[in-house]
Amino acid sequence: MQISKITGFISIRNKPDSQACAAAEQLYKEIKEGSCKYNLKGGKLVSKNAFIRMLSMITNPSIKLLLVTAMAAIFSMVFGVYAIRSVTKPLDKLSLEIACAVSGDFNRNIDVMSYDETGKLLSMVATMNKNMKRVL
Repeated sequence: MQISKITGFISIRNKPDSQACAAAEQLYKEIKEGSCKYNLKGGKLVSKNAFIRMLSMITNPSIKLLLVTAMAAIFSMVFGVYAIRSVTKPLDKLSLEIACAVSGDFNRNIDVMSYDETGKLLSMVATMNKNMKRVL
C-alpha cells in the first residue's frame, strides 16, 4: 500500500447571491460612515463596544467563563439588594405606623404609595388610625 503525497488543495466556494452582496455593500457603507457598531481592523470585523473588544482579546475559554460568571454574580447581587429593599422598606414603614398606633399616636398622616399587598395593609392601618382618632 502506497501513501499518497498531498500536492495541493481545492477551494470550493459558493457564489453569493445578489441579496448577500447587497447586505455586504450596506454593511461596508455603514462602516465607512461610522454608523455601524463594528469597525474593520486588519481585515477583521471588530466591535466598537469596549467590553466586547476586551472579551474578544481573552483567548482562554476558562478565563472568559470566569469573567462572565463574575459579572453575572455582581449583577445578581445588585438586583438582589434592590429586590430586598423594595420589600423591606414598605414593611419598615408599616411597622413604624403600627408602633405609633400601639403607643396611642393616631394623629399621624399615613401616605400610601403603592397598591400591592403591603400598600393595602398600610391603607388599612391608615383607616384604622382615622377611625380610632374619631372614637377617641
